[in-house]
Amino acid sequence: MSTIRDALRRFDGQRRCWTTGLERAALAWLAKRGRLPASSQPAQRILIIRSTNRIGNNLFLLPFLQKVRSAHPNADIELVCSGGQLLPFLADLKLQQVHQVRLQGKQLIAALPVLWRLGRQQYDQVYVPFASSTDHLIAAWVRASEKLGFEEARGDVLFDRPLTSNEQCHYAHQPLQLLGLHASLADQIELGSMLHTACPHLTALIQSHPGRPLIGFFTGARKGKGLSLPQWQRLLGDLRRQRPDALLIQFNDPADPLPLLGDMPVSLRNLSELARFASGLALFVSCDTGPLHLAAASGVPCLGLFTQTDPERYGCLGAQHRNLVVNDRNAIPLDPHWLAETLARTQTLRERQPALSNAQYQSPSQAPQLVAH
Repeated sequence: MSTIRDALRRFDGQRRCWTTGLERAALAWLAKRGRLPASSQPAQRILIIRSTNRIGNNLFLLPFLQKVRSAHPNADIELVCSGGQLLPFLADLKLQQVHQVRLQGKQLIAALPVLWRLGRQQYDQVYVPFASSTDHLIAAWVRASEKLGFEEARGDVLFDRPLTSNEQCHYAHQPLQLLGLHASLADQIELGSMLHTACPHLTALIQSHPGRPLIGFFTGARKGKGLSLPQWQRLLGDLRRQRPDALLIQFNDPADPLPLLGDMPVSLRNLSELARFASGLALFVSCDTGPLHLAAASGVPCLGLFTQTDPERYGCLGAQHRNLVVNDRNAIPLDPHWLAETLARTQTLRERQPALSNAQYQSPSQAPQLVAH
C-alpha cells in the first residue's frame, strides 16, 4: 500500500510540473497574440485588471486607480473587477467602463461574453497592479501596445519589462511601482464624495446618546486572524473600564449574525453605508479584515489588532490610527493616553454630522441599506 501511495505522490508531483509548463506555454502564446505595435503617443485608452472580490483588496486598489487618473486626466480608463463591492467608491474617477468578470464557479459562464468583448478591443496600456494568475490570464487575452505588471505568478512571460514586487512597502502602495511613485503610511486611502452624504441612523444615534463616545467594533476575521468570544469580552471589558460612558456598537454581517457583545448591533448591507456610519464614530476596533480598512478610509481613528499579519505591510493607512501587534490575544494592552486623546479629538465629529429635518428622517426603519437593532 505504501508503494502505491509513493507512486501516486510522484505522479502528482510530475503532473504539477507538466501543468505548470503547459500554463506558461499557454500564457506566452496568448501574450504574443495580444501584443500590438508600440506607440510613441500618450496613452488614450487604458485598462486596469483586478478581479478579486475581497473588501480589503478592493480598497487597496483605490490609490493606484486615483494615481492613474491623475496622470492621465483625459484618457479613457476602464476597469476589470469581480463585482459591485468597489463600484460606489469609483464615481469620482470617471471611468469609461467597468467590466465585471469572475472566473469562478457559476460566474464563469457569465464572464465568457465579457472576455470575448475584451479580446476584440485594443488598448494603449494594460495594468495588472497585483500579481495574480487570473489577472495575468485576462491581461494576456487582451490586445494592447504595452502591458505593465510584476514578474510573480508567471508575469515574466507576459510583460516585456516585469517588475519585482517591493514587499517592504505597504500592500496598497505596491502597485505604485508601476507608475514610478511611492507613498507614505500616513497617506490615508481616499473614498471621495460618497462620504459627503449623511447617514440617518448615525444622526439619530448621536441625537439619542448626546455626549457619549460612539465606539464601533467588528469581530469577524478570516484565516485565524481574529479573536475568540472570551478574548473579545476581555478586550471590550477593558474598553468599558477606561471609558464607562462609551456606547459600544457591534458591526454585524446580516448573513452571519454573531452573539451580542456590545450595547447594540448594526447589520450592514452596503459598504458605502458602512463607511458613512463609521466616519462619524469616535473609534473603530477590529482585527485585520476588510471592514477595518474601510472604516480607516472613512476617517474614523482605528485600533487595528494584528495577530498574524504585519501592520507595516497590511496596517491601517493614516496617521490617526493605531496598528497594534498582538502577541498574546488574552492580554491585549490598551494605551490609555492614546485612547483618551483620540476620543477627545474625535468627539467633535458629532458636530459635523448634517442635521436632518423631520421630512428627511422620522424613524430608523426608514434609513436605507443599514438596519439598527
